[in-house]
Amino acid sequence: MLRLFSALIGKFRRAAEAELPIREELYSIERLEQYAAALAAEHKIADRPQRVNLLLPRLEENGRKLIAAYKALAESIREEHVIS
Repeated sequence: MLRLFSALIGKFRRAAEAELPIREELYSIERLEQYAAALAAEHKIADRPQRVNLLLPRLEENGRKLIAAYKALAESIREEHVIS
């Protein structure tokens, strides 16, 4: 396990060392404007808005489930039941 961890750390360290620092890519105002235009051209505008309001109800439901699980575990521990 330690050997695998060391190999992974070494791999990430070598990859990080191979990347050029940000200071190598200083842009002039003109180059920055060109880059911004190219970046904007890569994105598409949606024909109709997406439904983004689905997250909050899911978060609330997940919160209720987590609280219920916490209460069930706390009650079992209080009654000294075996928890596995």
